[in-house]
Amino acid sequence: MKVVFIYFDFSPYGSEDLCWTGEMNFGIAALSAALKANGIGVGLIHLYRHAHQEQLIPRLHTESPDLIAISSTSNKFGYVKKWAPRIKKAFLSVPVVVGGPHPTLAPEETIGAEGVDMICIGEGDEVLVELARNLEQGRSWNRLPSLWVKTDAGIIRNPVRPLVEDLNTLPDMDRGLFRCETDRVRTDRVANVILSRGCPFLCAYCSNHAIKQVYPNPLRYVRFPSPEKAVSILRRVVSEHPAVASINFHDDILFLKKAWFEEFADRYRGEIGLPFSTNLHPLLATPETIHRIRKAGGYKVQIGIESGNEKIRNRVLNRRVSDRRLKEAFRLCKDFGIQVYSFNIIGIPTESIQN
Repeated sequence: MKVVFIYFDFSPYGSEDLCWTGEMNFGIAALSAALKANGIGVGLIHLYRHAHQEQLIPRLHTESPDLIAISSTSNKFGYVKKWAPRIKKAFLSVPVVVGGPHPTLAPEETIGAEGVDMICIGEGDEVLVELARNLEQGRSWNRLPSLWVKTDAGIIRNPVRPLVEDLNTLPDMDRGLFRCETDRVRTDRVANVILSRGCPFLCAYCSNHAIKQVYPNPLRYVRFPSPEKAVSILRRVVSEHPAVASINFHDDILFLKKAWFEEFADRYRGEIGLPFSTNLHPLLATPETIHRIRKAGGYKVQIGIESGNEKIRNRVLNRRVSDRRLKEAFRLCKDFGIQVYSFNIIGIPTESIQN
């Protein structure tokens, strides 16, 4: 049994020659780890640039898939609509499942696309393993929770299964699936890591507030592994990438829980000891937190300003952070010798050059 992922990792804008150097997809890495932990084979077609049919289809044939899984954000869904019919024509007997943020937030549009046999809504750690097992054993997959499935009688819309509440039960991400990550770490000496899942804030420009509502247990949306498990994950990253000299945490909000962060920071400093960068919400930027970040090895934080106009932040973006609080967060970081960068959004509704 083999599941082959297709990952469109290039800009949907510009010319055919516009491409990225390639980034690891954390979701695919997590799903691959879950599959491999259950003895299921995994392949990946990681597309850095626009592909042609004589390139992609032969590569899929080489992989010999029993299940084709496509991960899609909204800005990549156009490629799903373009390629799913061609893939299905070449692999009539191989099911095609689409997962990721777009099918989770726009399921009707996604399941309606030609060539798509089913979609996964929400996290796929458990359902993808069950789907692969049922395919392998010749059993029906039409009633698996979290899947919407096309049948001759119509679309079966199964309910979404609960979130995986205990992240300690999940295997470490399969970073080795992405050759680009190994190559990039060797060059840049920075390892990108995500430890937690979810964010409790309700910023209007972010998908988190909408995604968590699809689950029957949305109050459990924000989850962390134990500090011990988190450090164990990092030890494995460092072991697999001997060239790594620093860690870049991509977590939305790693320092939400004070007790968790205190234990994690102490363990990190003692067992990992590498410099790190991280995202930081300005409301969590207290002197105690900034001091602990610096003491643990933090050298850079990224803080979302999004708009320099406080009214736009509050009324349009639902990001309720005052100018005073933002300035204080930046000042604290600089006082403790931490580099601080900002995220900013341009062209917000009601925004003008004057405001």
